[in-house]
Amino acid sequence: MLQGDFECEEAAHLRQGFDHCCVELVARSQVDASIVLIRWAPTSDEETSNITDRWRVPLHAYYVLSRRGDYDLTPIHSARDLNDLFPGHFDAGLVDEPRPAGCLPGVFAGLRR
Repeated sequence: MLQGDFECEEAAHLRQGFDHCCVELVARSQVDASIVLIRWAPTSDEETSNITDRWRVPLHAYYVLSRRGDYDLTPIHSARDLNDLFPGHFDAGLVDEPRPAGCLPGVFAGLRR
């Protein structure tokens, strides 16, 4: 499920990589409209699936979706991380502190810093 004012191509890309979760557009970059901050959260379907280690699935997580040719997802672990990676793009206070630890199912399982 997508929430927010995503552009058609952004929504199509996100629907290809996500199911049984909620992806919310938190903010669009003040510098480049092709860069957005998103918040991932599991849906009730995800919570009732056959996840074996529920302690490793976070309640929510943040990512920046950017487009320079292909789409790119950058995990955001903290407000400092967001500011360091995308200085001046977003207002302060958009990312909860600290980001829940653990891995995400599906497309994000392989993303680690």
